[in-house]
Amino acid sequence: MNETVFDNSWDIYAQDLPTEKYFFKNGINKIIVIGDKIQKDLSKILYKFQEKKLDIFFSNGYEEPKKVKIKKFYEKDF
Repeated sequence: MNETVFDNSWDIYAQDLPTEKYFFKNGINKIIVIGDKIQKDLSKILYKFQEKKLDIFFSNGYEEPKKVKIKKFYEKDF
């Protein structure tokens, strides 16, 4: 198979994660994302968590996680 034909990408959706109510009910008030960058599909979900007062942190896996502010994405950004 030609490598340009196969697309192994996937997206994450809000229903794939617990709700902010679940997090707060279980004493979770911050989320740490570890990776190269925060992808757009995850940013859309994290933005809504951030609006509900969950703190979002990011780390590349080597450095200490730092609090980040997620910008709102609009459909035209995709």
